[in-house]
This record gives sequence, structure tokens and C-alpha cells, in this order.
Amino acid sequence: MVDFLTRRDVLSGAASLIVLSACAKPPPKEPTPPTGFTRYIRKGDERILTISLWAGALDQASPDEWPTVSTVTGKNRNRIIRGPQDWLNPRTGENLQVYERVKEGKSRTKRQLLTVTNGGQGLGRVLDQRTNSPDRYFENDLIFPLGVWRAGEERRFQSVEHTVAGPAKRMITLKIRRLDFRYKGAEHSLRYDWTSHDAAGRVLFSERYVYTPGRSLVRFRNRSKTREPTASG
Repeated sequence: MVDFLTRRDVLSGAASLIVLSACAKPPPKEPTPPTGFTRYIRKGDERILTISLWAGALDQASPDEWPTVSTVTGKNRNRIIRGPQDWLNPRTGENLQVYERVKEGKSRTKRQLLTVTNGGQGLGRVLDQRTNSPDRYFENDLIFPLGVWRAGEERRFQSVEHTVAGPAKRMITLKIRRLDFRYKGAEHSLRYDWTSHDAAGRVLFSERYVYTPGRSLVRFRNRSKTREPTASG
């Protein structure tokens, strides 16, 4: 009798274990990176800003990568960004990897070539072409922040703009206004101010930008009173 009860208890216990095992939840899966993970990498009040955020492109494999992009953005779907591609600077003879940005307007076309500048701190123009305007070439320009930036951070850069009148020194100031915020329902947007001064300290351009992952530039405001061509838009 003792043996019978022992065997019954064992069988009952085994059955209970099978039932419990069947009802148990499966072990949690490893978390997968969220969509836009290279366009949104943040630690405290710092964020790594990428070319993908600027281009409105798919995620790049790493923040330091030069991703291959071909995007059409803008309210009227009139902005095209593509690259990287080889470009020979006709002024210096230098071979560069650049991204091409073209904006088609009703009365004019704007074409810019940009490359990584200032030790990876941002994207800067090397060429700016506009309908009915002379070409402008740049050295050490910076128009979009890349790499690690802090909330509220401000940086200054010395650059040179080559015009038909000759080279002109420029002082560029870039200030992060909102490093990570929700803009019209879009999470992880970026807002910053961009200002360009001449050698005498006069403001040439004062502009504000908002970029959103997957959409590129979503808001542009010309805050200066100059009648010269704006830097972007």
C-alpha cells in the first residue's frame, strides 16, 4: 500500500509539473532596437546626431557611417537628397565624398553639395548653386550638427566662403535649442539655431531648423533681415 501511494503521488506530481510547464509564460525575448535607433541615441542630456536624421533616411548601421541615401522630402515633395558620391572640387582639385541636396522651386532650383566637416562635428556645404546666382564654394562650413551634442550647447566655427569677389571669412554659431522633443506628433525631433557672421561681426544669416526622423527638414525659419540667399530651407 505504501508503494502504491508513493507511485501515485509521483505520477500526480509529474502531471502537475507538465500542466504548470504548459501554462508558464515563455522566457522574454531579447529587446530589439527601436525604429530610428541610430537617429536617436541619447545618454542623459547628450544625443548622437546622424546623417540619417538630416537626410530623412533609413537607419544607418552605426553613427559614424556614411549611409547611402536617396530620399524625397518636403511638404511639396520637392527636396531630393542622395549620396554619398565622388566630387572633384574644381577650385581646389580635391576629391571629396559628398551628399547632394536639390530643392526645386517654382522659379528657381537650389543645389547644394555637403560633406562631413570640422572633425566630424557636422555637415557643411562645399558648393551652393542657385538659379540666376553665381556659384559659391565653402571651406569648413557647418550647417547640420553631427556626433555628440548636449542640450543647449553652442559651438562656433571658422569657415571661408569663396564668392566672385574672392574669399571671405565667416564665423558660424550653432546652438541646440531642443535636443529631443515632440514636433507635431513626431518624436525625437531636433531644433537648433544657425547664425553666420562676417569678419566684422555683422550677422549675415540667422536661421532656425527643425528636423524629424524619417522626414528630414520639417520647419525652417529665416530669422535674419538680409536679402541675400538663405543657407537652406
